[in-house]
Amino acid sequence: MFYSFNPVKLIHGEGALARIGYELPSSGNVLVIHGLTFSSYEDAFLSAIKTAHQDLRLSFLQLDEGEPTFSSVEHGAQTIDSRPDFILGFGGGRILDATKALAVCIGNQLSVEQLPSIPPNQWQQTIPFGLICTKPGSGSEGNNAFVLMEQDSFKKLSFFSIHSYPRFAVHDPILFSSLSSHDYRAGIADVVSHIIDQYLVERTPSLIQDSMSLNYLRIAAELSLHAVAPSHQNFSDLAWLGSLSSSGILSRGVKTSWLVHEVAHALASLNGTSHAISIATVMGVVLSFNRHPLDRLVMVARCLNVRPEQEDLSREQAVSAITEFYRNLELVNEPICNLIPQLAELKNQLQEYCPNLNPEEVNVLCKFLLK
Repeated sequence: MFYSFNPVKLIHGEGALARIGYELPSSGNVLVIHGLTFSSYEDAFLSAIKTAHQDLRLSFLQLDEGEPTFSSVEHGAQTIDSRPDFILGFGGGRILDATKALAVCIGNQLSVEQLPSIPPNQWQQTIPFGLICTKPGSGSEGNNAFVLMEQDSFKKLSFFSIHSYPRFAVHDPILFSSLSSHDYRAGIADVVSHIIDQYLVERTPSLIQDSMSLNYLRIAAELSLHAVAPSHQNFSDLAWLGSLSSSGILSRGVKTSWLVHEVAHALASLNGTSHAISIATVMGVVLSFNRHPLDRLVMVARCLNVRPEQEDLSREQAVSAITEFYRNLELVNEPICNLIPQLAELKNQLQEYCPNLNPEEVNVLCKFLLK
């Protein structure tokens, strides 16, 4: 038995931004949370708002660059003069995560530091919010999860609740016009790892979830063929795939792991590499831990269009083939040993950050990262 619930309304495709005014309340205070890229789209955004509403009062909060931390989000909350009636997040994954956190904390009169100690089922006063995605891949705009980093330890914590779903999410190709091919490849890396973590576990086969997961991987492989010079349509397709992959539908009724993402978050916290490069760097070694069913490993490799000419793949060949897909995205970052001088410290921190890893696996991972 399982339940499926995702109330997010996705407004996708050309002209989606122009529809934003019709999704907002007819009156009241709307707080717009954004990053540096907002200025490129401000005129189009304001025009869309005025088309539908004359009575909305807008205020703006620009967040600092970098990972959303407990302290940076709390600082943002302290600068807000009055309780908004609606919050709108406008940006990439970090802005979307911060928007969710602020909607929860302001609505429930919590400090950000209180989040880990308050049960998510008590977030019932979360302020309604919507999300406008400017960087596809994370899928954060289509689900209720958000990640914050502790300022001192760099440890990342995940939160989610039935009360942290956005009312709507917007994908418009115009919002991806300033992105680079690296942004596109990073988005593919994120999407593929999301799918792998939900599919690549030892469990009873599920016709629906397995079929969707494998077809999503095939779509990602098709999109990767355009990595050198992605078009607006390629970015748009990637945004939709990212939202679908992270919407929760692939994990309904089946066991999932999130091991690759957990290790990648830890690595990014420890050495400051980007999320996509961390995923690409740890993917091969995490898959080599011998936790994953061989038949599923082989299916992942085949769906990614790597070495399809081989009829039978050993575990090592399947892992190598998946790693090759990430190498083709030119994201694997090695060696990174100069960024982490103390092996012992790395072992201790990875063990703390990744409770799903045992000490032997931490040793293997550290040797790989520091070779």
